Amino acid sequence: MLNRIPIFLAVAVACNSALHAEEFCAVPLAVSVSVSKEHWGSQTEVLTVPGYANSFIKLGRNEILTIKDWALTVFEGPPLSNWNRLMPNIIVDRQGETWAYTSIREPALFRLTADGQFQRHGLSNLSDLDGLADPDWRRTHFDRTDRRRLDRDGPIFAVKSGELYKVVGTLATKVQTPPGWDPRMSVPIDIDGLGDFAHVDGRIWFRTGSESSWQQVARVKDLLSLYSQSPFSIFDVLFNKDTGRLLLLLEDRALVGRFDTDLQYPIFDYQFSGDIVPDQASGKVLVWAGEPLTQSRRDTPKLIIESEGLWEMTPGTPIRVAGFQALARTTSGGIPYMSFVSHEPSGLTLTSHSSGFAAYDGESLTDLSEWWEGQPAANGNLRLRKIGNAYFAKDHQTLLKIESDLSAAEVVLPEAVEWLWDVVFSDALDSYFLFSSAWGNTYSTKDFITFSIVRDAPMGVGSLAGDVASAHGLFGNSDSDAFLIRFCAETANPE
Repeated sequence: MLNRIPIFLAVAVACNSALHAEEFCAVPLAVSVSVSKEHWGSQTEVLTVPGYANSFIKLGRNEILTIKDWALTVFEGPPLSNWNRLMPNIIVDRQGETWAYTSIREPALFRLTADGQFQRHGLSNLSDLDGLADPDWRRTHFDRTDRRRLDRDGPIFAVKSGELYKVVGTLATKVQTPPGWDPRMSVPIDIDGLGDFAHVDGRIWFRTGSESSWQQVARVKDLLSLYSQSPFSIFDVLFNKDTGRLLLLLEDRALVGRFDTDLQYPIFDYQFSGDIVPDQASGKVLVWAGEPLTQSRRDTPKLIIESEGLWEMTPGTPIRVAGFQALARTTSGGIPYMSFVSHEPSGLTLTSHSSGFAAYDGESLTDLSEWWEGQPAANGNLRLRKIGNAYFAKDHQTLLKIESDLSAAEVVLPEAVEWLWDVVFSDALDSYFLFSSAWGNTYSTKDFITFSIVRDAPMGVGSLAGDVASAHGLFGNSDSDAFLIRFCAETANPE
């Protein structure tokens, strides 16, 4: 059985005292008459931009909101002057400048000034400006979430009269695009110390700089359907200048090659498909062998097919990872269901497999069978997650807390699980919070041993979406109420 006893006893002893502590309070927000409560639920998002006072709050399919005068109201003004149904695209460029843009209806570009205001860029006033974009497909396998709004570093591109321009400061410089590119396609990605990549209808192009010509270096069949996942939904480049080793990691495969000063463009030796597990400590890349999302005879380099298991992407050809041998985790229908996390206390990478979890130390794989003690089938849906500074394996019923020594114990939740529930971490409050739309209370904890009820929180909380910096609190909502969780001793308004 799972290791339940230590945490169970702690909860039982602390029940009467800790469960009714009132360190945190839910402060209700008034709702402006202009705000629609239709579609409120669990799809809530909070975006706070450093240096800007107002947070952007998205509740369901409604307009973007903010908190003003202790009330939830529709966001008005820059950078949402033209369209208020979608979050702005936020870019913090490599010079530390913060930008925001929207491309719906009339494209508009704004720069955050030193006094904390978004000021419209002169480029936005051009009558022939078709749109604005950035390399938002520059996602990595360490961040397999769509909520990357403050991780994007640009550059920003403008499409003007069908031509592509790179925005640098107050200027826009025309960009030479690869053959076949048009404004409906993704803009190029620049990789520090390497060069620029672009993909056009599955063809992967490269150039060393803006003065160089584009060269096709690989080809991967793309998917154009709205209902299918594209291999290019992740584009993660790992390059070692000392060895020349180059790995291009897409959603479903790794392309392995090399690049150095003697080459004009990268040379890729092979591609290998499956679920990718980067090992941060060693810089190695592992892949659970599996089927690619797409495949074509015209794909280059050659797709190497190996037997099931975990393989290391090494120059020339992949090699099977030493140590414990396992198969990739899949659902009952055969769909991959992999998760991994870089466990900083131990320096190991933890990964799921078909019958549990394992740890990789840079050389070999070790099974973590002590987590299961012979009952893997009952917990096959657990996924590894890092939340705040702690590590967990979680599914709809169970929460395992993983300690620094890799021991794991099941957390006994403060209420029975009857519906979806979740746990979040608030940097502003330095605590974890557990909630469910089926629970009568919302709970805080620091150690997952004792839990405190958040006073005055409404029943049926559907989301705790994120910190609102100006209010020093955590924004939450149910189907009909919005509130901020704050320290009970703090009663000042957020403005």
